[in-house]
Amino acid sequence: MKNKLLLSIFFIFFFLIGHGQESKSKIENFVLIGQKDSISRYLKEITDISYRNSLQRISTNQAEINDYLRFLHEASFYGKTQHTLLNRFIQKSVAIPLDKKEVNLDYVILKSELINMIANELELKDANKESQKLKIFLNSIQNKKGIKYKKALLYADLHRTLLKVIKIDKNGLSYTIQKEKEAFKLKDSILALNFRSLSLHFYMYNNDLAGYINAARKSLEIENQLEEKSPLYESTIANLLDALIFDESTDRKEIEDLLFLLYKSPKFHYQSYSLYAKYVGHLKPGDSALKPVFELFSVNNVTELCNKMYEEAEGKVNPNELYFVLAECAMALYYHQDYVTCFYFKNDQLLLNKKIYGSELSQTIADYQTREVALEKEFKIKQEKEKNRYYLIIIAVVAFFLLISISLFVLYLRKSTILAIRNKEKDTLLREIHHRVKNNFELVNTLLELQGGDVKSEIAKEKLSEGQSRISSMSLIHQKLYQTEYLEDLDFQEYTEQLVELILKSANKLSNTKISITSNGLKLDIDTAIPLGLILNELCTNSCKYAFSDSESNALFIKIEKQADLFYKLTYQDSGKAAINVDSNKPKGIGLLLIKSLTKQLQGKYTYSYSEGTHFEILFKNKNQRKVIE
Repeated sequence: MKNKLLLSIFFIFFFLIGHGQESKSKIENFVLIGQKDSISRYLKEITDISYRNSLQRISTNQAEINDYLRFLHEASFYGKTQHTLLNRFIQKSVAIPLDKKEVNLDYVILKSELINMIANELELKDANKESQKLKIFLNSIQNKKGIKYKKALLYADLHRTLLKVIKIDKNGLSYTIQKEKEAFKLKDSILALNFRSLSLHFYMYNNDLAGYINAARKSLEIENQLEEKSPLYESTIANLLDALIFDESTDRKEIEDLLFLLYKSPKFHYQSYSLYAKYVGHLKPGDSALKPVFELFSVNNVTELCNKMYEEAEGKVNPNELYFVLAECAMALYYHQDYVTCFYFKNDQLLLNKKIYGSELSQTIADYQTREVALEKEFKIKQEKEKNRYYLIIIAVVAFFLLISISLFVLYLRKSTILAIRNKEKDTLLREIHHRVKNNFELVNTLLELQGGDVKSEIAKEKLSEGQSRISSMSLIHQKLYQTEYLEDLDFQEYTEQLVELILKSANKLSNTKISITSNGLKLDIDTAIPLGLILNELCTNSCKYAFSDSESNALFIKIEKQADLFYKLTYQDSGKAAINVDSNKPKGIGLLLIKSLTKQLQGKYTYSYSEGTHFEILFKNKNQRKVIE
């Protein structure tokens, strides 16, 4: 009876909160679209007097920067469209301070928050541009010695730190800790919390769960000491929960209390769904801890819970946050053995992931195709003009027989000039194509790197890393072709040196490895270089993983030479223990299967042996030789 009474009170409370939240959302949307007359009708329903006053001043064009900053913190907006409108509204409403003697710290904090919002919506290019504008503004300030200016520099540096997170900078943790200390020294707890929040990513990259939990707990302690909770309060709780759910020694009561704190937060209510799903996924079927969760969401089982959370969160959170709801629900369904529903959730998750990360790549390809069509049309127009010009010349030759020699000579010179121009245009276009292909490969690599940040499985991370390495080897080929004088062939010596150095450097084996590469100036066509580069990538990566020592000296020998017959021979040998144990007729592992497939593509064959190191010999044919056989 007591529990039912508490639930009734709870639902009444949320009804009242929800009603106020609806009015608040209407006002915030009216602000964005400029319907100031409609704002006054709902203002009285805002219970937070301070926020109500800020909205009042914004609606009457009497707002200060702090009012817009409060609006940025309090407003609940979802999706790219609303965030774009919010960005435009702030940019339009808040002018750059004209007084350059002293820095306006409120303006810098507002811009820093706005840049962070843009970056969180996966618009990194726009965020980078705004960050550059903020740095230009700070450089224009005359007094660069005060505490306010030092704080302003740290706020501006938050975006740079975020980029270190995205790039998984190996020095990122020490960098964020240093910045956090500087913020505490300047007595700015909120600024320090921002850097602490970013440092959590590096604890995660280092698989340091204890360090992550310790840092998150300290952040929550700082929050609890503040007179007024910072904008990071809910995020701090979410970060801590994300780790505590994995820690089996954590008291369930603490987890449930923190989850409920987020659930009852009007702004963070729907974002709590992914954490609830994660928590449920870590509970065994029939666990007594499931009952309170089911009662809270008014469901009977995990399947109903996931369906309800998906239905309610869709449209209420941005695509990135909805992605995590789907991902955690899929895992919970899997662990509770509802494999059919799990499949559908996983499918929706993949479709959403494609929607989030595929738009920019699709747009790039679409833009390229549009330019190709335009170039083709332009070429046809030139062809028609050339035909007309040619006919006029023929008529002129017939009419003026005496001048035929001169006319033919002029025509020859003109055609030679046009041919030279066309060849130059073709060369430029081919270079541009190689450059764009290289850029697209790098974009795909970046997307894989971003996606890898969300992957918890070490095996999955390793597979992603192997995929990135293969993409890098192909990207390097197009980069070399873009830089070389002759676009038809690739200098194998220079390409191999750079590829091997890249792989050894990423594996921290470059400094203690002696490299010998011999090619006698051999040049290869791109159709041969790409599969050969992928083969070398697999062999070298395999040596780094299994054969090479971290402390002792290593050796790597690569040689390519032309044989007396139609074949070329690539010899690869490393030092150390056997990198692989392979039956050439029945290779195991994707790397060996890839080597076998690529060798077959080159109409060749490979042999493997081990004697004080792995020894590979691959016989293959270049593009022209393969065409002769076909």
